[in-house]
Amino acid sequence: MISASAVSAPNGRVGRSPANPEANAAGVPDLEERLRQSQDRFRRALQHSPIAVFNQDRNLRYTWVYATNPSSDARAMLGKTDEDLFPKEEASLLTRIKRRVLKTGKSAREEFRLTVGASTVFYDLVVNPLRDSFGRVVGLTWAAMDISQRKQAEAERAFLANIVGSSEDAIFVRQFDGTIITWNAGAERMFGYPSQEAVGRSASIMVPMDHLRELTRITEKVKHGERVEHYETTRLRKDGSSVCVSLTNSPMKDAAGNVIGISTIARDITKRKQLEAEILEINETVQRRVGQDLHDGLSQQLRGIAYLAHVLQETLAEKALPEAKDAARIKELLRNAICQTRDLARGLTPVQLESNGLMSALKELASSVEGIYGIACRFLCPEPVLISNCSTAIHLYRIAQEAIQNALKHGKPGRVTIDLTKTDHSIRLTVTDDGKGLSKTFTKSAGMGLKIMDYRAKSVGATLDLQPGRKGGTALSCVLPAERLNAGSDAR
Repeated sequence: MISASAVSAPNGRVGRSPANPEANAAGVPDLEERLRQSQDRFRRALQHSPIAVFNQDRNLRYTWVYATNPSSDARAMLGKTDEDLFPKEEASLLTRIKRRVLKTGKSAREEFRLTVGASTVFYDLVVNPLRDSFGRVVGLTWAAMDISQRKQAEAERAFLANIVGSSEDAIFVRQFDGTIITWNAGAERMFGYPSQEAVGRSASIMVPMDHLRELTRITEKVKHGERVEHYETTRLRKDGSSVCVSLTNSPMKDAAGNVIGISTIARDITKRKQLEAEILEINETVQRRVGQDLHDGLSQQLRGIAYLAHVLQETLAEKALPEAKDAARIKELLRNAICQTRDLARGLTPVQLESNGLMSALKELASSVEGIYGIACRFLCPEPVLISNCSTAIHLYRIAQEAIQNALKHGKPGRVTIDLTKTDHSIRLTVTDDGKGLSKTFTKSAGMGLKIMDYRAKSVGATLDLQPGRKGGTALSCVLPAERLNAGSDAR
């Protein structure tokens, strides 16, 4: 940047006279010295200012220029007009503003855009009339401050605001006490509250009573700078209807980096959840049908064959034929096949899950795994865990069932344990095994079985976690908050 300079035309010369250290008879300093000191103070005041200052006469010719902008050649401006210095359209606009000030004698303030080479610079202009000692307007004095950075920031904010305003997602900001301070059009459409109704109210107006604790947990996490992403839950519209949403909550920070609020993006996933629920319902229907066919069809046929094998055994035994032992062996194998078929049918069609049905179903699941696969499988439940919501119970049962199947398929375990426990705040379902454990290349995003378990967990408001076991193998945990215990969907 070139150094600050102040230059004037000869007829408006600003210069220095030799300092006169002597005072006049009255002891008043020399007027020129006083003028010089005043000019020095003025020059020092402007030296570090981003403002350029200009004087023009009534013909709008520049008579004095002070500028720090490296793109301006102060001396080259003297004696010239705006038409001589700037592009035609911009010079014309400047001239109109200045002639209005000359005519009315009133100051004007305008934002002005000036093309400088290949770039565009924005200025904040303040134009004042310059008067002589009789009060007559003899010219202009005006100042220009570069506001390009501010205009760029405003444009960026406007661009972001346009994105937020046109987003289909609900985007809003709230304080830690829940007070909503911004509310976009997407939020108006999703929740039904106009901006003027939502701003200033608590975000709890959108939260079902049995979900209020989760709002508190999210707030506490964000307060500590954490980001809570893709949290699937249920919210309420103004008309009382519910909407399934995926929430991303981020900390809002001030210039010093302090967390001062919470920015929330809510995406409506109601249709997706309905489709997923329908897919699971179809899957459950198919499993029930297969289980019923196994029980009523194949199992009955095997029983019939087993009865014939029994009759054949007795006939051969009466005749003292050695083939009687083979018939007895066939009968025994058929009985084992019937037991396995019955266990498979029960796994595909679990017992009716009344309030205590989940415990019974998991106990039978453990027994079935032992009988079919020949490994030790225990079900532990220190105290009764009662779940009245059938959908929630079935989802938890299927999670345990899928976890065991994954362990059998990938881990080759010798022992599997199913734990069902409860506290004042949650219910925890854990499936552990002593198999080979997770491979080094394992990722939680891989595997359809894990994705289905994760969906089932989220559909009832639970969290799923898969970790290496303490003594080898794997440990899968599903934690259901107490407030979501009986709040699951009825869709299976």
